[in-house]
Amino acid sequence: PALAENWRFSASAGATETYTSNANYSVASLAQGDFATSVTGTLQVNGEGARLKLHGSIGATQTIYAGQTQNNSFAPQVNLSGNLEAIEKFAYIDAQAFVSQTFQSPFGAQPGNLVNATQNRYTEQTYSVSPYIKGVLPSSNISYQVRDDNTWTVASSFGNSSPNIPATY
Repeated sequence: PALAENWRFSASAGATETYTSNANYSVASLAQGDFATSVTGTLQVNGEGARLKLHGSIGATQTIYAGQTQNNSFAPQVNLSGNLEAIEKFAYIDAQAFVSQTFQSPFGAQPGNLVNATQNRYTEQTYSVSPYIKGVLPSSNISYQVRDDNTWTVASSFGNSSPNIPATY
């Protein structure tokens, strides 16, 4: 039977202007106010083809300060998963990507949005790739699957002030 491909894409964009009385998210005596412009874009994909499935979203926020330009930042957001049937009914590849903004310490500053800069925030990245084969032995009901799951985590600083977070495999 013929399989119909079904791909849906949607995009969104937005901008916000915020005034914060404490752009550096510091103690009251060192607080400095500033205007910050945040521009956000997101692409969502949900699709299934004959041999490829892809679901999730990719987005980013660019924050630009009027006066505190050292706090300018770029914050990616990714939550994407896919499956490829590389060799029909035999070899497959599952892959995932997850990127978000998070905090290094639960005891450090944790502002509710990206406008207030903090040295406690960093970009967390997790990627996984899992190639595998599966099938059924001829003349039997014995099925098999051989899989190799690989996961990488990469952490990068948020702006120029965050501490280095280790990467793992």
